[in-house]
Order: sequence, then structure tokens, then C-alpha cells
Amino acid sequence: MFELDVRNKAPMLTWIGCVLAPEGTRLNAVVSLPEGGLAATSFQTAGRGSWQKGENSGEVWEWKPGTTAWKMVPGSEASRPNGLEVSSDGKWFYVGITRGRSVIRLSRGEEPVKKDVISVGHDVDNLHWAPDGRLFVAGFILEGQNATMGSDHVSKLDPK
Repeated sequence: MFELDVRNKAPMLTWIGCVLAPEGTRLNAVVSLPEGGLAATSFQTAGRGSWQKGENSGEVWEWKPGTTAWKMVPGSEASRPNGLEVSSDGKWFYVGITRGRSVIRLSRGEEPVKKDVISVGHDVDNLHWAPDGRLFVAGFILEGQNATMGSDHVSKLDPK
């Protein structure tokens, strides 16, 4: 993490620390949480299944300031979780599932976890909030196993 100081003519960047990733994860998308923490997708976590076979290969992880440990988000296990967004009120995660060609809406901090799966018809790589409050869902459709032989797609999804 860095602190950016733009008070002087030349901006000053100072390293102030870091958050180490959970062991065995391969973090991809990262979002800041409304209360100051972080969440990230791990598309392939050690000991999980093979995303190439459509098995649950990863999950979403959360980190809160003042702690060193990340916690796995219950119900977030999926086949190559990739893109990630959080609702402005912090109550929902939206997780792009590459191999499932879907987006998961997952409740945060609620027991039992509420989970909705929405098919988008293409592999999902990235999620981003659109100005109108919907989600841009960017991805591709593979031809075989070669992403360079595929076609790019962008969908817009109502988060409700």
C-alpha cells in the first residue's frame, strides 16, 4: 500500500505497508470494502479442484484492517472465480465465474448465505459498475481451449 501526497509540485509516493495474500491462493480481482477492508478472488487455490474440468477451483477471500488473517467467504467456492465487485452498502458480492459463464450474487455477513447464480452466456473475466447502477460483465467465448481464438463479449446486468 502507498500513500500519495499531491500537496507539492511533484507528487510523492510513500510505501506504507502491504497485505500478504493467503497461502496457496492465486489472487486475481481485488475490491475495497465500504468499511475499509479488501476482498479478492482466488481463481485457483491449492487443494481445490481443476477449473479445466469445471470443478470448484477457488473462492472469494476477505481481509479486514487490524488483522493479518484473511477469511474465506462462505458459499463463494466456484470454477475459476475471476471478476469481483461489492455493492455500495457492502451487503452483496458479485463474482464473475469464468468457467460457469455466470455471475454469482452472494450475501455478505449473513447466515445462512444467500446465493443467486445468473447465467450470462459467456466466460466472465471482469466486472465493473456502470454509471446507471448495473454491472458491466466483460469476457469471452473460447473456441476450444485457446482464448486467442475466441470472441470478446460485454453484457450489462441488473444487480437485483
